[in-house]
Amino acid sequence: MQISEINPFVRFAQNIFYKSDNNPAYVQDCRLFYILSGVADIFIENQHYKLMPNSVFYCTAGSEYNIVSKDGMSLISLNFDLTQSNNNLKDFLSPVSVLNNPITNKTTPVIIKDSNFLHRHIFLSDGKELYQLIHNIQTEFSQQKIFFREKCSSMLKTILIDMHRIEPTKSKNAIEVVEFLLSYISENFTENLSNKKLAALTGYHEYHLNRIFKRLTGSSIHQYIIRLRINEAKRLTANTDLPLNLIAEKSGFTSDTYFSAYFKKETKMTPSEYRNKFKNMI
Repeated sequence: MQISEINPFVRFAQNIFYKSDNNPAYVQDCRLFYILSGVADIFIENQHYKLMPNSVFYCTAGSEYNIVSKDGMSLISLNFDLTQSNNNLKDFLSPVSVLNNPITNKTTPVIIKDSNFLHRHIFLSDGKELYQLIHNIQTEFSQQKIFFREKCSSMLKTILIDMHRIEPTKSKNAIEVVEFLLSYISENFTENLSNKKLAALTGYHEYHLNRIFKRLTGSSIHQYIIRLRINEAKRLTANTDLPLNLIAEKSGFTSDTYFSAYFKKETKMTPSEYRNKFKNMI
């Protein structure tokens, strides 16, 4: 399924007050929280986030989390499915406490091929630009005018698409993923690295991952890898007597032609010219 095909079914939309010291829970449908006031800590998938006014949290069906708010917080809660396949279940699906009840029959998240974050969890520390639509869904759901579910579904799809656009620059997930990639690439840039392979390591679609990477680093994944390979080639060219074809291989280039072309583009010199100019210089 693609994001263009999702047709959310909003099961619950309400302003609620939540207070709990410890209540790990399992949810059978998706959750989207907009924090109005108060603070809380949420723990999910070995991650910890601070929920504060204007922050937004999303998690998919089948998630387990623990929200701790000793003084309580006020929030708008949207509970929904990404499809209409279970629209016969119109009543609120209560979270299941997992303190003493291990979950055996877990919900399988819907897989959105071009938007992997929709079957993960998302935290936005500042989601003010989403507030009006979230508030409108709550209002529409409470008034229940004709076709209210269809209108809620339409607005929610807009929110999910907006989150897709916002998330690369504001999500803690995205920042952590790019930091992981920078570390992984720096250790493996001489290997055969493709966007598809790197995407498989992160759970993001390769095009979405490249967009995140470019927004946060200023260069595409390919450009970053080439830069590291050229730097390594420059080091080997200036400080060793290795043949240039072997330097190309050791730097991660699979073709001498590509190596020479990228090297000249970066340094304005051929590898031989670079060696003659910088050989054994310190």
